[in-house]
Amino acid sequence: MKYLLLVFAGFLISHQAYSQNLKTKKKTSQFTKEIYQIDKKSKTKNGFYYKISTSTKDTLVVGNYSNDQKTGLWTYNKMNGEKYLEFNYETKTIASFCGDELKSDSTYILHDKKFVLDRVDHPQIYLGFENEPRTYIARNIKLPIEIFKNGISGKSVASFVVDENGKIRDQKIEFSLNKEFDKKILDVISKLTGDWVPATKDGKAFSSKIILTVDVQSMSQSFGKSLMNKEEDLPYLWHTVLTYSSVITTRKTVTRRKVSY
Repeated sequence: MKYLLLVFAGFLISHQAYSQNLKTKKKTSQFTKEIYQIDKKSKTKNGFYYKISTSTKDTLVVGNYSNDQKTGLWTYNKMNGEKYLEFNYETKTIASFCGDELKSDSTYILHDKKFVLDRVDHPQIYLGFENEPRTYIARNIKLPIEIFKNGISGKSVASFVVDENGKIRDQKIEFSLNKEFDKKILDVISKLTGDWVPATKDGKAFSSKIILTVDVQSMSQSFGKSLMNKEEDLPYLWHTVLTYSSVITTRKTVTRRKVSY
């Protein structure tokens, strides 16, 4: 009994000492707040991690870090706080999934140096809250001033690859609407540097391709039309709508931008 008490006391002391070496930090952006712990000496992430919606106050992500590495079971939620997926970073496997992506059994995967639409065990999946990468794209693509000034509308089409290691590469423009706009789209795609689960077929990981369509509409051209996305979003086909309006006077320019996805 004394031995057990000594062990327990030692555990409490070491745990308290460990906790004293940690510092809680907060990082707030326009749409989310991150709360996490770092080691005071090494400045690496250690301990709990939360990501919270600044608008709804719902918890979007819950997990733990150890020496700057995600560890154990992480939970990623929907925007309303309901569970979206769980990923086990020890086994590198999806523990549970409540999203729509797995309803699709096909995606574009690399076969003999060519991407073909094929049936898979599961498509590529971004480890984040529901629609996080598409939400990030819609909120961060900036429209060039030329589009406002000239009332340009139309579609720009880009593509990128999620390789067999879950890394993004080969971002390119498939159809250009505006050269400056192309650069902004590719810049935003390059920043999707989070963790991906690669597409798998017959238990083997494959590189897969995602096609992104960005539909630019002026408010005058879309007046009276639905701004809702009428195209079905699939794991390999993403569609984002950007709408804008411009009022130009001799004194100043007023610009309003509305985003839907």
